[in-house]
Amino acid sequence: MPSKTGIPSWKSVQFFRGAITSHTTVASLVDRGENVFVINRKLLSPVVVFLTDVYTIGMADLVDAMGKIPDLNCIVTISNWNGYTQAAKEHGIQNQVGVFLFSELI
Repeated sequence: MPSKTGIPSWKSVQFFRGAITSHTTVASLVDRGENVFVINRKLLSPVVVFLTDVYTIGMADLVDAMGKIPDLNCIVTISNWNGYTQAAKEHGIQNQVGVFLFSELI
């Protein structure tokens, strides 16, 4: 279930870490704190990810994350119950920030 605060649970963060670090294209994962991670890929450029557990990533969530994390490339909502608005997805595309469910990221 999604968190009321949007902050992923410890268990969700551990799941994310395990899934990302075991992926064949990932060289390493760096935790920058406050649910910001850098996925260093073997053959491609790194991806700066903001991990959230909001029920629906909307424009306000995306714009807030982009403002706080200048080098953001990606925002991911971790729970299978969660989603995002089409407006947030399109705004992300226009600004080169991917908006994904975790299942879409992998």
